[in-house]
Amino acid sequence: MAHRIHVRNKDTGVTYVYEGISYWDKEKKQPRNKRVCIGKIDPETGEFIPSKRLNPEQAAVRDPAVTATAKIVGPAMVLDAVSKELGLEKVLKGCFSKLYRNDYLCYDITSVSSYGELNEYVKYGYNRDREKLKQINLALLVGQQSQLPAYYHSLPGNIFDDLKNQLDMKRLRIHSAASMDGRLFVQFIALILMSALRKKMRDTKLIEKYTVRELLLEMETLTLVRYSGKYGHILTEITKPQREILQSLKIQPKS
Repeated sequence: MAHRIHVRNKDTGVTYVYEGISYWDKEKKQPRNKRVCIGKIDPETGEFIPSKRLNPEQAAVRDPAVTATAKIVGPAMVLDAVSKELGLEKVLKGCFSKLYRNDYLCYDITSVSSYGELNEYVKYGYNRDREKLKQINLALLVGQQSQLPAYYHSLPGNIFDDLKNQLDMKRLRIHSAASMDGRLFVQFIALILMSALRKKMRDTKLIEKYTVRELLLEMETLTLVRYSGKYGHILTEITKPQREILQSLKIQPKS
């Protein structure tokens, strides 16, 4: 167990701080102590001055005046990279032409059943026609004033099941329209990120090892520790599975 010892040099007047470590000497069969100098005390301020032999992390841990806060950054590191690649901040502004900028856009979704087996969009999902068939979803936007179709997109038949099942959207525990709109918007953005991440996982074969949820859970132990004062911050050690995930997704962690 480590303990601290202050030793004052009588010739220089400098007070040095030693870290004492107790250990068991197997040869002599008795407890022993080992001292390592970790710094000194500023004679004017009384502050701890770490030894130059210590790196910033070692110095911060040994400075009694330093406080530290920890923040889980692993999942955000993955999702931020996906968001940056998508250009998510600009996508909503740039996806419609100027013709519809001052119009109200009406959105609807319909499902079309299919007997097809080779179409990758044909999936089992909630079937509005109550047919026991695979289906595709067709999303459509129409301008209310112009009465013109603005956008359509074909989607996998189970894409909206993700919104309910993967993002906990089975029940809306909300009592106001404004709160509901905010919740749905956040969940919509989350669905974009989850769908994009799942696609990248398919492309990199990570989907063979993890689901999206399992991958994000694997990244949860990656933590940013921020120290007070001059010591800055550090990223905790990256595990082997986390390193493989970051390398597969071509994400360079910032230290």
